[in-house]
Amino acid sequence: MALELHRVGLLQLDPISHHGTVRVWPSSKGGKQRIVVGDDSGTVSLYEFKRGQVQTAFSIQAFSGPITSLALGGDSGGKVDKVLCASGQQIVGLSRKGKEVYKLTSSLTEEIRSIHVMDTRIWTSCECIFNMYDNNEDRAFYLCPDNINALDVSNCLQSTSSDAVLACQDNYLRILRDSTVILEFPTDSPATSLTFVARQDGLGGHVIYGMENGSIGFAHVGQEASDKRVRVVRDWTHADSTRTSISSMELFDLTTSGVPELIVGREDGRVQVFNVGTSGAEGWTQSTDS
Repeated sequence: MALELHRVGLLQLDPISHHGTVRVWPSSKGGKQRIVVGDDSGTVSLYEFKRGQVQTAFSIQAFSGPITSLALGGDSGGKVDKVLCASGQQIVGLSRKGKEVYKLTSSLTEEIRSIHVMDTRIWTSCECIFNMYDNNEDRAFYLCPDNINALDVSNCLQSTSSDAVLACQDNYLRILRDSTVILEFPTDSPATSLTFVARQDGLGGHVIYGMENGSIGFAHVGQEASDKRVRVVRDWTHADSTRTSISSMELFDLTTSGVPELIVGREDGRVQVFNVGTSGAEGWTQSTDS
């Protein structure tokens, strides 16, 4: 199915210079579409869209400096009820009405660049430092050999545990459980964005990562049920002729086919959508480029 994407201007925003500072708030069937934006002035805004009209649900000056990362949080059932934003060494949580409901100040000197939230746990990455907090207590720490470019959290190798996946500037992807690296493997170029798709049997999944050289990598990560050994197989790499770095990636079922497409954003402003196949590189084809 061919897609046609058209660029439409919806909002005029203040400058945004950090990755991961725009999030789509999940909406119920027939409800309003919502996005949360954190800008360089330190303001966090929730916008609602319905029938082409835009309304500001709230706009709060959360920090005096730029927002460096945003994440959506909720209860154990997965219902989103707050947005968490980071600036400097602080994280602030806001309710859906814009009221401050949470605050955490890191003891580290590095700026928080990325956050991921699940129940009471918050995973953070700074320039080279990774942390995990649970109920405001520091539960995990890891000093990376090089800069951390991207962070994702998923049930990578066990259905009962959440692992952090780090994309690092030294051409390695690292999977951590708490403070321990349980798996690392090289990439052709520093990975700048990533997403992890867990297998239903809880014994691994697929890492999809975008790189500085513009390529997209796909790797199988998993455990053998017989001996529990962790294995990784780099399946394929899709090259881009412009070699433009990838700034963001997301899986979403745009065509409502039951199989998600891979949406890729590049530093030159292009948005690409790839069809997801099940047979490696031959199953992934570029659907549109806008």
